[in-house]
Amino acid sequence: MAVSEGAGFSATQTHADSTAGNERAVSTALSYVLALGITTLLATGLILAGGEFVTDQRERAIQTELQIVGEQLASDIERLDRVVAASPSRIDEGQIRRDIPDRIAGQPYVVELTSGPDPALELRTKNRDMSIIVPIHSSTAIGPSVTVGGSVVVRYDDGDDEIEVDNA
Repeated sequence: MAVSEGAGFSATQTHADSTAGNERAVSTALSYVLALGITTLLATGLILAGGEFVTDQRERAIQTELQIVGEQLASDIERLDRVVAASPSRIDEGQIRRDIPDRIAGQPYVVELTSGPDPALELRTKNRDMSIIVPIHSSTAIGPSVTVGGSVVVRYDDGDDEIEVDNA
């Protein structure tokens, strides 16, 4: 193969010398593809970890809000119990009305008052994936009842001699 000296090539140039520029081009493209791949993996990992963090925070917020609402209702039940215990003959039907959120973190929820030796309030999301239980300390009997968020009444029923919760 004859190469002219004037074109910038020496007559002694080998095949290896002529492909050196091509290897550099492959190396640059390979580095670019590897950098994109690593960046994609890191970004995907961060997005997945961030999604888990947001989900955990949301669950904790729901649990906390359920606990707060449960404590408020338990306080109302215990307050009504003290009123009934102080003057049972003068109360036909006492009630305390409380407005609680319709939804917690965008989810509807149920409030269930359970009776028995250890009465309690259970607040749970409608799809039952989260719930909290708040114990009730009452000398008056507790009537099992279920309601949903919104305007709620804690009421004493003289006929059944028990405290229950209901929608207002």
